[in-house]
Amino acid sequence: MRKSLIIFLLVSLFASCFKGGVAAQELLPLETSREIFHSAGDWEKKWEVLTIGVVGLTFLVAVDGEIYNFVQDNKSQFTEGVAKYIGPMGGGTVVLPGFLAGYTLGKIREDERLLQAVGQAWESYLISGLLVTMGKQLTHRHRPSHGADPHRWEGPKLSTEHLSFPSGHSATAFSLATSFAEVYKESHPWLPCLTYSLAGLVAFSRVHESHHWASDVFVGSVLGWAVARQVGKIHQEEKQEGGKWRIDLARGPAVKWEWSF
Repeated sequence: MRKSLIIFLLVSLFASCFKGGVAAQELLPLETSREIFHSAGDWEKKWEVLTIGVVGLTFLVAVDGEIYNFVQDNKSQFTEGVAKYIGPMGGGTVVLPGFLAGYTLGKIREDERLLQAVGQAWESYLISGLLVTMGKQLTHRHRPSHGADPHRWEGPKLSTEHLSFPSGHSATAFSLATSFAEVYKESHPWLPCLTYSLAGLVAFSRVHESHHWASDVFVGSVLGWAVARQVGKIHQEEKQEGGKWRIDLARGPAVKWEWSF
């Protein structure tokens, strides 16, 4: 209860930083979500990405138990440190204050690029979070901490129990990593390596701490990455044929995107 209250207060505080129409547009990216779902069949490499996803998921589900046991049997002081200090970066109690701090810093410094990155990350966070929640309610997979069987799936129902698949922390970590990597990759080529490395360690920590199976973090990571890539397209400055105008946190009107990887 206390954790939920803290998250609610942080979201409310973050919302209060916005003014007028931008608040409604950016705090709840309904138009962005609609465009992502509407264009889901139009992106150029859908079969390649889907094939990699399906093959990867199938393989990992088959060896989830072995991977989990290997991670548990090879814990060390280093992996414990990773889980303790980097693992929480995918959780709301760390991410939401981060959004607030990033937005505040961007406003104070009048840093349009930082505001753009924060805005894209916020949209990606909410949209990927919605998809993760849907996946959890459709599958209700048991967590490793609830037993050693990785093949216990209870199927669709409304419940707050057994929400292992997919990993929300991994989706959050990769959606944020991708958002910042896309914005800064030209001016700071080293940043994508840093952000994706941190996201990968967050995903690893979820298996290390017995919260998820390897296939959970794989799907969550791919989901967060894919959503952030498409949200990034929305913020392209170049007007594209057939595009629609929207509000951007930093730059005002910006043009929508064409789905492509």
